Amino acid sequence: MTNSPNSPTHNDAVLGHSLQPDIAVLGGIEGLRQKLNSSLESVRVAALAQAEQYGQAGLALLAQSLQDSSLTVQKTAYRLLRDRHLDPIVQQPFWEYSYQHLSSLYRWNSMPDTMAINTASLSANGKTLAHWHSQDMTIKLRNFDPRQAIATALNGMKDHLYTVKVWDLTTRTIIQTLHTPELQPGQMAISPDGRLLLSCSCRGEADQTIKLWDIPTGRSFRNLTVPHTMKFAVSPTWQTVFCGDDQGTIHAIDLHTGERNAQFYVGRGFFSRLVVSPDGNFLAVQSRTHTHDLALWHVPTQRAIALPPSGRGYSSLSFSGDSQYLALEQQSKILILSTQTGEIIHTLELEKPWYPAGLSLSPVSPILFVYCQRVLPGTNHHQYCVQAWNWQTQNLAHTFTPEFDGLSPSALVSADGQHLILAGYRSFEIWGVSC
Repeated sequence: MTNSPNSPTHNDAVLGHSLQPDIAVLGGIEGLRQKLNSSLESVRVAALAQAEQYGQAGLALLAQSLQDSSLTVQKTAYRLLRDRHLDPIVQQPFWEYSYQHLSSLYRWNSMPDTMAINTASLSANGKTLAHWHSQDMTIKLRNFDPRQAIATALNGMKDHLYTVKVWDLTTRTIIQTLHTPELQPGQMAISPDGRLLLSCSCRGEADQTIKLWDIPTGRSFRNLTVPHTMKFAVSPTWQTVFCGDDQGTIHAIDLHTGERNAQFYVGRGFFSRLVVSPDGNFLAVQSRTHTHDLALWHVPTQRAIALPPSGRGYSSLSFSGDSQYLALEQQSKILILSTQTGEIIHTLELEKPWYPAGLSLSPVSPILFVYCQRVLPGTNHHQYCVQAWNWQTQNLAHTFTPEFDGLSPSALVSADGQHLILAGYRSFEIWGVSC
């Protein structure tokens, strides 16, 4: 039987019936709008589950519900939008809501007083996080929810037995132990799938050892020896590791064969930081000189990209998720540069007396997290906060304060942009929207 031309379409309003006075009696998208305008919270919550049936119009109504007067409605809409946050029609309202409602979801602070977090590394899939701590030479992988694992490197100066321990953070039981008696880990990286760990010694010998570990088996299966290196960066495909020597040269080494494929000459001695862009096309290199000079390279062509004068130098840096932009910390300013041209696109000014101590760009949104500190008047104590900026509009979206004293400049944003990992001096926190 064919449909009548007068039959209602998917989005048409259709008169219905209800025994409850405040429930919508229309169908289609207009009926959904009427339900979402109901004075009954339960009706609005129930209506949200139907929104995705109406395509872009339904997504727009979900995004509008993030501003509902009911927190229950807001969080229900947020949960439904989590898997659609990259859709252009909901992207901006979703991220604005996310960063205005951040809260501490998890906190771990059970380290003894002899331990301190120094650096951190997050896998591309956002499920594995590596922390290096001073005072107790141990790398620990911890599971803080069913989808996430944390690797913690501790530095033990008592017996000099260096061990990688794999922990379940919920039960605090050891899952795996990696024995590294000859290696003091100074930097680590976790593969995108969380199965491999790359570690580098920080002892300062003439030849440094970079070790590649298989986390499930607990075995080190490959060593790379690189002259005078303590810093490295790995390409997103985990095919190439970039290592800097003390002569101002960056070596591009095949991680699986050990062959050296390319060199990038910077000419400024030791390096304090190497960062590869998410697409693998750009390499940012920060020197360890007093001016913290920075070099930017286009990896496929080995072309150096001219950068604006650094003045007193750059500090922390972070690439955008699309690799088109590079955020740099310079005194009390944050500069957003084009990776294609090296030109300054935006400048963010922090309000004094705050000054930046680290930064991270969200991989999926125009949000820049700036880790700020200031000296309290009349004291030697520092106060810390995190500012979330929309760098495209240059607006400060939100400011929040971690519960612990001190921040690490290696605080990280998860791959989906929905969680922020903050490392303090002896603890770390996972921040996100509680739903």
